[in-house]
Amino acid sequence: MKMRLFLGYASALCLAAEPGQAQDAVQVEKVGQQLRQMQEQFERQQRELREGFEKLVREQQAQIDALKRQLDLLQKAPPSPLATTRAQTPLGAETEELKRRVDELTAASKKTFIGQMNPGIGFVGDTIFSYTSRGRSLTGADRPGGADAFLRTVELNLEATVDPFARAYGVINGAADARTGETTLGVEEAALVTTSLPWNLTAQAGRFFADFGRLSSVHDHDLPFVFRPLVLDSYIGGESRTDGIQLNYLFPTSRYLSLTWGAGNSFGGDAGPNAVGGYRSLNELNYWAHLGAYFDLNSNLSLETGVSGLLNDRAESRAGIAERRRRVGAADITLRYQPLDSGLRRGWVWGTEILFNSAAFDRDPDGVPANGDEFRARERALGLYSYLETKLSRPLKAGFLFDWTQAPANHHEETLRYSPYLTYHPSEFQMLRLQYSHSSPSATTGLRDSDAVYFQWQFILGRHVHGFKQR
Repeated sequence: MKMRLFLGYASALCLAAEPGQAQDAVQVEKVGQQLRQMQEQFERQQRELREGFEKLVREQQAQIDALKRQLDLLQKAPPSPLATTRAQTPLGAETEELKRRVDELTAASKKTFIGQMNPGIGFVGDTIFSYTSRGRSLTGADRPGGADAFLRTVELNLEATVDPFARAYGVINGAADARTGETTLGVEEAALVTTSLPWNLTAQAGRFFADFGRLSSVHDHDLPFVFRPLVLDSYIGGESRTDGIQLNYLFPTSRYLSLTWGAGNSFGGDAGPNAVGGYRSLNELNYWAHLGAYFDLNSNLSLETGVSGLLNDRAESRAGIAERRRRVGAADITLRYQPLDSGLRRGWVWGTEILFNSAAFDRDPDGVPANGDEFRARERALGLYSYLETKLSRPLKAGFLFDWTQAPANHHEETLRYSPYLTYHPSEFQMLRLQYSHSSPSATTGLRDSDAVYFQWQFILGRHVHGFKQR
């Protein structure tokens, strides 16, 4: 019944999408050629900027060394008997002038380095006010029912160029505990990213959000709606955070096509490294991959697609029982209409992602360990979300989110939710969002239908750069 309901929503979303006009092959190829030229020009400018910076440093250092040598010679030279006035002073006017020039060049060199190394700093605060029709015991939510207000997150963002070959960034996060209200600080991200590897390669190492799916690598405050879709919380643990390394390859094709592969200790949410005991073998790491593509269907309409996969032979449970051999697959599609003549005031985005979870669980029916009734069972579950967002004016957007998921440990436990929402940006540094959500869990979950209204208020101080997916 719920799948038929979803098909009805999906049909409505498709009918709401405004079809773009077809363009001939010549124009499409012309747009692709322009994109390639822009990419080549950007890479050339980066290379020229790096080479110019290195040349400037070398020239300044050479001038400093030459002036220091000249200064040493003047200091060591015996005073002239005819220059009685100069003999009375430790250094002559020429020596003083050379010292001044050396100091100026040294200061300029330091200033150049400091300007390059100064980090960009940003601060984000995100507060949510809500009213839920039922209590926490009947909704399964982290927050209490009824009236509620909480500071969901504060983030301090730092980013700077390390040297001509890499940049680094860090995100320090403070979040309030849902039950106690106490705020704890943690390192959400701290990673190094290369900028000059050959063969269109980019490496990233440290703690970061892995490139997986459509919205898993997006911070909570950057989501297009208030909360992350149910299926991402259930199968990924929210954000795709990991401690590890990933490598991205940009294919040299006329269309944008990239492949990312990575490995790490843990994957998702606030979970620590997977429990492996005193020794970790290679098959106990998490491995993931993402293949993404981008197409311009015409000058106003674009299409983004991607497939992702996650392999983990030993995972911490998210359902109160031991989970093993987790496999997650995902496919996403995003259709974006943004007219060139009025892109700031018109346009819409339709995004959909489907996830499949397959995992083996160690079950103990009576809860008594090692009495012979334990067994291992494999569960397969499916989930998805789909949203449509349209611009009503430059600062105002309206959207509708539909999401549905099966529980990873029991696919008979289903939850359906739909959420219309309205987003207002007074400026690029402030955002207000109003959202209504209706949740309908199946009877097997033991939970009840509920309604909730959310008001989100967010601010940004300083620098805060959005990635390609959050544009």
